[in-house]
Amino acid sequence: MPGRANNVIRYAIYTRQSVEKIDDLGSCEVQFITCHDHAQATGEPNLHWTGQRFDDDGYSGATLDRPAMRRLRRVIDLGGIDRLYAVALDRLTRAMRDAVVLLDELDKAGVELRLVHQAELTPGPENRFLKHVLAAFAEFERDMIATRIAESRAYLKKHGRRLAGPPAYGYDADPVTRQLVPNAPEARRVRSIFKQAAAGRLPKQIAFVCNKQGWTTKVRVAKRSGKTIGGDRWTARRVLAVLTNPVYIGQFATDDEPRPGCHEPIIARKLFDHVQSILAGRRTTDRRDPRALFGVRRLVGG
Repeated sequence: MPGRANNVIRYAIYTRQSVEKIDDLGSCEVQFITCHDHAQATGEPNLHWTGQRFDDDGYSGATLDRPAMRRLRRVIDLGGIDRLYAVALDRLTRAMRDAVVLLDELDKAGVELRLVHQAELTPGPENRFLKHVLAAFAEFERDMIATRIAESRAYLKKHGRRLAGPPAYGYDADPVTRQLVPNAPEARRVRSIFKQAAAGRLPKQIAFVCNKQGWTTKVRVAKRSGKTIGGDRWTARRVLAVLTNPVYIGQFATDDEPRPGCHEPIIARKLFDHVQSILAGRRTTDRRDPRALFGVRRLVGG
């Protein structure tokens, strides 16, 4: 390899921030700095960082199919690096099978693996065995995390708690409990939407009123990117999504029947059921022309 011929040790750093981890101490940037400082601390004069970043922010370690990992493996295959740094083996992968594949690729390419927070793994049968043991522990930990998540979701469902996802229009997530609490201004608008529907207005007509009042859809800030999402104009479909969401009567929608929730209802059950019967009647009456449900006018002669 060119790097070895010139006595230069070209190194790359791989980082991964799991989808389950949200603390800053596990961020890709902190991992990169940790690995970079560790590399520099060796004092090797011919050590040279390639200048490429291999960061998989928000990707699970259950598979090697990640953008930065794919790029890294191409670089390894082309002989572009001599050494790879990561804070631990589980940042590279949490699957035993994938660990074996990746470690074999590194060995065949002559790439040395350095793990900052784990014992130095040099070539040889003993250390190959140790690598596989570490990979097995990483996979075990991943399975344990999956089990804990499943148990947590089952507990939340049993006790009527919210699982995840952005709050519906009319609600906010409590910063401590993460459960739904009414957003007073939005809740008033939700009640208005239901009252209009109960009075016979079509979703398209309700959307027109909402936009005329200057109301917009829910605005939120994405945790990872910090981007503002929402704040759009109302449409017939968005109004219909509100009118059919059982969250407003203290329930949560599921693939089957709605499940009970522990949050405060915004809409009375009697009003909600009345609106559902109106919508169901339109579906039956206008089955041949579903546009009528949203209040879209039929084209003349069409």
